[in-house]
Amino acid sequence: MRLCRLAFCLAGCLGLAACKGTGGHDGLLVSHDPATLKHQGMDRVDKVYPVMARLLATVPPGTCRKYHFVASAVPNASMDMKGSLTISTGLLHLARTDDLLAFAIAHELSHAVLRHPARLRRAGWLQIIASAAVAWAAHEAAGSTSDAAFAGGGFFLSTALLGTLPLMRRMEKEADLMARDLLHRAGFRTGGAEDFWKRYAAARPHRARPLWLSAHPTDAARIRYLRSAPGVP
Repeated sequence: MRLCRLAFCLAGCLGLAACKGTGGHDGLLVSHDPATLKHQGMDRVDKVYPVMARLLATVPPGTCRKYHFVASAVPNASMDMKGSLTISTGLLHLARTDDLLAFAIAHELSHAVLRHPARLRRAGWLQIIASAAVAWAAHEAAGSTSDAAFAGGGFFLSTALLGTLPLMRRMEKEADLMARDLLHRAGFRTGGAEDFWKRYAAARPHRARPLWLSAHPTDAARIRYLRSAPGVP
């Protein structure tokens, strides 16, 4: 869950390619990769559907059409624009209780309900088009390919640091807060939201990336705003 949102979409695509078999639960497709099940153990995988079923009752129909697993020690989950949820076995290992697992899944469902993948894709295309326009204008003005590349690249980097990354951090906060609400509506303990990020922080204590270079809030910041936000108990 803690990779760049663009990397989340890529991970979802790679996960789809890795899936071998398909089963179903009331119209929700479930892909099981035999290597994944052997890596993690079927008992952990089987815990996902009951949690998923309770959460899906709280979101619009079609929010999640399919979920599947990828064998990876990195705790991660991602939802693509087609409603396909990828869950790593590392996340199953980290989220050892239903409340923790429910929050991780609810966080991704919240991204889908809030249309974050589509919004981010649209923002990315606008950034690319604007950067290309700046590069073209620089080339027309200076007649230099290197100047055009410098101008376009500089514009792209500036808009990423000042626009795209802050937008992604805001989306993460929105998804966290909505996920806490989904926990309440589905009958899970809402404290699972704060507990998840505490456990996640403990699992990787040496993160050194500066906030301004990150697509995600710090774990400490997530815990603070989840603790202080009004609303559900």
